[in-house]
Amino acid sequence: IKIEPNSCGLVVHDNKISGTTLYHAGLSTGPCAAFLKPLDEAIAVYEILRNCDHPNLLKPLGVWKSTTDETKAYLVVEEVCGALISKGKQYMFSMEGSSIYGFSTNGFESFRAIFSVVDYVNNLYRKDVGSSTSEEAFPMLPLKINSSSVFYKKRSSSETHEEVQVLVGDFLPKYPARLLKIKHIQGPTVEHVRQFNWNKTGEYLSTFCGNKTDVNLELNVLAELLKSENASYEDVMWQPGMWEAIVKMEFIREIYWIMDRQRDRKKECSFVRTEKGQVLYKIKSSLNVLSCVQQFTDRELKETNLLDSVVLLRDHVVGHHGESHKFYKGPKSEMGPDKVTLERFLQKSNPDYMIKLSKEVRSLNWITESPALRDENNYMAMFCEMERVEKSRQS
Repeated sequence: IKIEPNSCGLVVHDNKISGTTLYHAGLSTGPCAAFLKPLDEAIAVYEILRNCDHPNLLKPLGVWKSTTDETKAYLVVEEVCGALISKGKQYMFSMEGSSIYGFSTNGFESFRAIFSVVDYVNNLYRKDVGSSTSEEAFPMLPLKINSSSVFYKKRSSSETHEEVQVLVGDFLPKYPARLLKIKHIQGPTVEHVRQFNWNKTGEYLSTFCGNKTDVNLELNVLAELLKSENASYEDVMWQPGMWEAIVKMEFIREIYWIMDRQRDRKKECSFVRTEKGQVLYKIKSSLNVLSCVQQFTDRELKETNLLDSVVLLRDHVVGHHGESHKFYKGPKSEMGPDKVTLERFLQKSNPDYMIKLSKEVRSLNWITESPALRDENNYMAMFCEMERVEKSRQS
C-alpha cells in the first residue's frame, strides 16, 4: 500500500478534538483530523474507508508514518468539529424539563444517519469472508460506535439553529471479547458482527439518553431492540422511537387517507363500510386515546376498535392540530399549539399508542416503507399526486 509522504505537509497538533480520539491537523489543502494508530491498523482502516461510499462515513485523506515512532502512523481524515454527544440532550431530543419525549428534528436526522451507516457497512460484509475465494471481501471488522467515535461537522448555522452532518468512520482492529466468547465452529459469523454493530448503536443511544426513567417508552423500546439479537435496519426504522412528531402525525394522516380514498366522491359512505375500514374495525384492541381526545370537543365520542382510534386521532388531533389548542378544556399551559407539544400531550396520556398503531398497520402491509424513510417526510405531495391519478382514472 502506498503511504502518503510527509513532504505533503501534514501538521498534527498536540491537542485532540474535544471528546474524541482525533487530533487537530492540517494539510496544504486545509484543516483536517488525524487518528494515531499502529501502522497496520491505520492502513487497514484507510483501505476500508477508501472503498466505501456513504455520505456519513469519514472521508480518508491518507496515511502518514509517525516521525517519532516507526510502529505507528497517522490516519488522516476530513475535518470534524467534535463528538456528536457533546451537542447535548437539548439538541438531540424533544424535552420537557429532564424528561425526554423522543427525538427532535436534529436527533431524528442524526440517528437516521447513524443507522444508515450501520446498515450500509453490515451489507458490505460477505458470507464467504475468510474462505479461499474471498480475497476481495470487505474486512469483517466491527464498527467502532461509542461516545468518542461518532462525530459531527457543521453544515450551516444561524442564531436559532445549527445544522450538522453526522460522521462515523472508525473500526475495531480485532474482535472484542464479546465476539470472541461466541461458541461457533468457525468463530464469529457475519451475522454475529452485524448484530454487534447494532448492539453498540443501542448502547450509544442509551448513553446519550442517560437515566432510563427520564426517557419515553418509545425510545426505551428502540434501544432494547437495538441491543437485542434480532435488530435489523427495517425493524429499527419502523420503531416509533425513531420518528419525530411530524412523522407520527403524517403516519396517522396516511392511514386515514388510505381508507378515505375507498369512499365515494361525496364521502357519504362511512369508513366502516370500506374494505380497509372493515379491517381496522375488526381489530378490537384500540389505542385508548379516548380520554385524551375527548378533551378537545364537547361531543360525546366513542372508541371500541382501531378504526375509532385512527378517526379520533385524525379528526381531533392531526387534521386540525392548530385548533386543538383552542378547544382544549384543560389549562392551556399543558398543551401548546404546535405538533411537537400536541404529540407530547398524547404520549403523556398513552405512552404506547404509536407503538401499538405502527405494529398493527405494518402487519397489514398497507404501507410497505417506514414513514421515517420518506424523502423530507413530504407526505402531502405524495397524496396529491395519488389523488390526481385516481381522479384521472375515474374521469
